[in-house]
Amino acid sequence: MNRKLFAFALLTIFAALLLEACGRAAVAESPMSAVTATVVLNPSAMPPPPTTAPSPPTEEPPATPSAAPESRLLSIPAVNCCRGRILARGPYAAPPWLGLPLAFEVGEGWRVLNEERARLFLLGRGENAQNNPSQIITFIDATGAITSPEEFIAAVQTIPQLTPLGGPVSVAIAGFPGWQLDAVAKPNSEEKGDPSADIPPGIQYLPFFQQYFAPGFIWSTSSPEARVRTAALRVGEQTLVLYMEAPAAEFEQFILDADTILWTLRPSD
Repeated sequence: MNRKLFAFALLTIFAALLLEACGRAAVAESPMSAVTATVVLNPSAMPPPPTTAPSPPTEEPPATPSAAPESRLLSIPAVNCCRGRILARGPYAAPPWLGLPLAFEVGEGWRVLNEERARLFLLGRGENAQNNPSQIITFIDATGAITSPEEFIAAVQTIPQLTPLGGPVSVAIAGFPGWQLDAVAKPNSEEKGDPSADIPPGIQYLPFFQQYFAPGFIWSTSSPEARVRTAALRVGEQTLVLYMEAPAAEFEQFILDADTILWTLRPSD
């Protein structure tokens, strides 16, 4: 074979082989680039953008102050006859010896008489002829003496020293049910009074109520011809009697002011 032809043939074969190798390399490189492009550019392969703004960090709600404990009940001081002692305003518990677990609120201007020996507990104000309280609220435990408040008031209606003003009325004071009766004390001109014993002239004695006090204790009105309201209330299984009295001209305002105490009555335990 001619050497020139042989050399040309070799060059031709070499060139063909070189072209085939370059083509394979190009084909082998294309799929890798495509995959890489797909990962970077295809939106379906990317995490979706957030649809809402990110929530701010959760804050602890402010602490709500717990309710303050109920005010501590004050104790009624022991006060023996007769003008009493001024009470500071506030919440009080009835004296333990009374046997009625009750509490109530007292405003300004009230005096107290609290004598266990006589079994006397009253709140009062104003002045009678002897400078003792003329407007009074007396608390009496009548449990066991009469079976019901209605029977108690029916008995009060028959007291000979009182003139009833109408009939018994069904009431509920501070949620405690019962009955009450208004009356006026009959004149008693025979009573001349005794300043040395703190007895004003013209007062009326009410022996019906004496059974609820200590033996020998005498109960009377504080003023002549006083207006009297008696209420008997059911407190659980017990009977609370409220004896309320004031001079006739002061009675209506007195009752309004007394109600500001009585309507705060509640169990103390």
